[in-house]
Amino acid sequence: MTRDEAINLIHSAWRPGEKSGHRRILYLLGLLGNPHKSLRFVHIAGTNGKGSTAAMLDSIMREAGYRTGRFVSPYLERFEERITVDGVQIEERELVACLEQVQEASAQMQKDGLTPPTEFETVFAIALLHYVRQGCEIVVLEAGLGGARDITNVIDTPEATVLTSVSIDHTRQLGETLGDIARDKAGIIKPGGRVVIYPVQEPEAATILMGRALEQGARAVVPDMTELEVTYCSLDGNAFTYRGEAYELPLPGMHQATNAVTVLETVEVLRGRGFALPYEAVARGLDNTRFAGRFELVGEAPLRMVDGGHNADGMQTLQRAVEQLLRPEIERLIVIFGMMEDKKWEPCLATAAGMADILILTKTPDPRSLDPALAASLSICPDTRVEPQGKKALALARSLASPRDGILVCGSIYLAGELRAELAGE
Repeated sequence: MTRDEAINLIHSAWRPGEKSGHRRILYLLGLLGNPHKSLRFVHIAGTNGKGSTAAMLDSIMREAGYRTGRFVSPYLERFEERITVDGVQIEERELVACLEQVQEASAQMQKDGLTPPTEFETVFAIALLHYVRQGCEIVVLEAGLGGARDITNVIDTPEATVLTSVSIDHTRQLGETLGDIARDKAGIIKPGGRVVIYPVQEPEAATILMGRALEQGARAVVPDMTELEVTYCSLDGNAFTYRGEAYELPLPGMHQATNAVTVLETVEVLRGRGFALPYEAVARGLDNTRFAGRFELVGEAPLRMVDGGHNADGMQTLQRAVEQLLRPEIERLIVIFGMMEDKKWEPCLATAAGMADILILTKTPDPRSLDPALAASLSICPDTRVEPQGKKALALARSLASPRDGILVCGSIYLAGELRAELAGE
């Protein structure tokens, strides 16, 4: 089996009409020897900031000398980004070997009267097998959707639980209200656990997260924002002090400094669990963090940036970063925007249109893409254009941009992944 054949098999996995709980994944993992039982985890859930938080923690743990697995969802450009060990994506031979084990277990499941694993269950099982085979000492585990019902929540109480910013997204799966979503995200807080909660939350969400921690007898930590001092902030990243210690982070935007102090409090929790994490390793880990596709500067003259934020809160965070960091460096901003139709796209479109001097609406490379012509009919940007093909939209933006302008691709992780490499090219 080749790499492409393996990935095609994974993508063609059975998709149920609705969530069916954890029975199937637990049965599958049982047939595979319960690999999750022999691993230690940091479990991360939230609406925005999961990926950045996971990237920082992964980098810190590696700098401290720990063999570190990382599981993320979704990927930006290559499927293998989802499963890494010490920053190295799973190799073809290992991917195929782990998939074949899952296929054997799937056949047994069906003989035993169960439905086969879904795509996400298959990927998660492959990842767990890989982490065990590679001898991972800690796994930074990012939840997929939600928390309580998410497949990743089959793990036992982790070394640390992290709840990032919680806002409205995935309403079809998680519920229409912020309270519904917060309750589901809070479901990863386990009895007797240790949870770090991102400090800038809507009051309703914060109350629910803290309440769940209290119910579960878990120790909750919230970063002290009075201890954070940002000393430098630019398109190249941030410098800041927290609790009197200095750090640098090559991820731009004030929100990343807030993500970073959430990570630093998680480091304190992990120290309490016996992990040796000296200041020098933590500082190097933050300084060496790389996370593609999140307000990422990929080229100059014109300044070219890409962002994978795909909900209202993420787009508002992007807008703040644009106004603070990008606008002072450019004359005009050309925004290429595409989004998924099953998202709450109207407020995101309004934010994109409000940022843009020229707005180019396009399709994402997914059948669920929002129709750009429909979006154009609601755009408030006076210079709104439609180009359904993403790469042609980028070519149009390049033809319109002077060296003093900026080009920003945003609205969807899928669009960011499709255009990132070409946007970076001269």
